[in-house]
Amino acid sequence: MVRPSASSAVRRWQDHSRRLVLDLVRPTDGEVWFDGERIDNLDPRRRRRLAARMQMVFQNPLASMNPRLTAAEIIERPLRSFGTESARDRQARVGELLAQVGLTRRHAVSYPHELSGGQCQRLGIARALASRPISCSWTNRYRRSMSRCRLKS
Repeated sequence: MVRPSASSAVRRWQDHSRRLVLDLVRPTDGEVWFDGERIDNLDPRRRRRLAARMQMVFQNPLASMNPRLTAAEIIERPLRSFGTESARDRQARVGELLAQVGLTRRHAVSYPHELSGGQCQRLGIARALASRPISCSWTNRYRRSMSRCRLKS
């Protein structure tokens, strides 16, 4: 949905569309469809399963992270919420995700405020990729960070 030369009106529409699909805003009229399924009227249990398949990288990554959690705990949280993996599997997945976005094990014990802006962006990307979503939404600003990440399914 993101085009680099889009006008501001188109960008606002794209941003609002993302918010509708991610259920951050409720539609006032019409229907919201994702992956061939109407999603604006799902029951809470189905909505939760769908949430695991859709993730968002926020524009201000530091503001979207709990300052009391380490980087590893931030990445592990969606794994605990949406997955059934054991603690050992979750730790291995955290290590994979850190490497995938260009962070090291040393960063795993850091708190968000101890990371640089680029490292926080990559941490946000790793958190979004943790649940292996089929859709991940971010703004144009993240293209440079995403080019450093080797996305693997």
